[in-house]
Amino acid sequence: MTNITNLKNKEKFIVSQSNQLIEANYPTSMTARAHKIARLILSLISPEDKDLRTYTISIDALQRYLGMSIGVKWGAFYKELSNIQDKLNEKPIEIRKPDGGYIRTPFLGIEVFPKTGTVTLEISGLLKPYLLELKKNYTSYLLINIPKLKSAYSIRLYELLHQYRKIGKRYFEFDDLQKKVGSNYPKYSNFKIKVLKQAQKDLKRHTDLAFVFDEIKEGRKVAGIQFIIFGNTPEKENPNQLSFLDDAFEVNDKAEKPALSEIIVQSLNALGVSEQNIAKYLAKGFEIITDTKSRESAKKRCTTLENYYLEKLELTKNSASSKENAAGFFIKALKEDWATSKTLQKHKKNEAVLKRKQSETKIKQLENQLEKLKKERDTKKESIIEQLIANDAVLKSAYKATMDSLGDFIKGTLSSVKHLPIREQYTEKMAINSGVNIYLQENYPEKFTSLQEIEGKVKNIEKAIADFK
Repeated sequence: MTNITNLKNKEKFIVSQSNQLIEANYPTSMTARAHKIARLILSLISPEDKDLRTYTISIDALQRYLGMSIGVKWGAFYKELSNIQDKLNEKPIEIRKPDGGYIRTPFLGIEVFPKTGTVTLEISGLLKPYLLELKKNYTSYLLINIPKLKSAYSIRLYELLHQYRKIGKRYFEFDDLQKKVGSNYPKYSNFKIKVLKQAQKDLKRHTDLAFVFDEIKEGRKVAGIQFIIFGNTPEKENPNQLSFLDDAFEVNDKAEKPALSEIIVQSLNALGVSEQNIAKYLAKGFEIITDTKSRESAKKRCTTLENYYLEKLELTKNSASSKENAAGFFIKALKEDWATSKTLQKHKKNEAVLKRKQSETKIKQLENQLEKLKKERDTKKESIIEQLIANDAVLKSAYKATMDSLGDFIKGTLSSVKHLPIREQYTEKMAINSGVNIYLQENYPEKFTSLQEIEGKVKNIEKAIADFK
């Protein structure tokens, strides 16, 4: 059965990808809207997820996210979606693997349902290793930075630079950068205007990053680009601009699980129950039990239809009166929910185990939610700190206060970086990094007020976990 979960209470929207996927080469055909849809889906995937799923979104919400007019004629919207899917899948993205191999795959599948007013989206299964169970070497950023970027190149440059935000600089060979952003401007003069200058303007206006760049030349030819990366406060920042998506999504398990395992079907066949009757009984589910009270009791006792069938198979096998007509005995047991006292005693024991497992499951869910909240808090905190230390005077003041507070022993361990500029010392040494960050939080509290809501949620969940335990 398909498991559908509403995202109303899901902490969102953080885009997490392995660095290999960020470093992939993208086709020139991918449009900004195609990139935006892909990033929207990536923001719904947690690095701790065990499997990929499909995601169903209302058409109205998708139109709004893409910056389209609400209520646009269906034909025009369908045409735009078809164009987006064509652009996503016309040419594959290419990921180079450490062993010298590579993966080439389309990014996304799209299915449209006009009658229900929804669209279902699915990420390529080949990308699973680059999106799920990520423990290291991956980059996360807030989806809020993406929707207002007009250019596909701006989206890709934001990702590529955000990956190096802590280092503060990044170099690309010109040819390599063209492949990574999917550029169709082979001449540098055009690339500079259409890609670099446009992205520089877009990121400064709409995201938490800004950059300047230098051209690295070989003779008269531009061979590479050196980026210097800064934290940034976007114009008209609105942290709730994606709130309309809260109720817009359903998350669906990809794999359709069989109603009964093959071994149960074979056991039913062995009793003499035909395939046709098996299908008929399965279609009724628990409704095959004629008495309402018995039906509710069976649901509570067995929880799944498969467990119910297993229970009746065991009863049929162990009952002497089933020998003459095993199939008839089994069907009557199904319809009337026959059960022995031994079965009911076993159920009581199982109930206690189930309650314990439910508590464990709830704790695990809360722990996962807590981990994601902390990740969102840390991502926002990093962004605020980056914006503050982009000002050299602020960084210098925080650095001096940090060094003054350190003991002689700790200062001695920092001798290997004392010759470096302050910004590089901050990047290289944890003691300096931590001290500067603490100083900034203590001396610029007004900059960190946006974290108070998240901190409140963290404390509430930590309390809930403690109460369960």
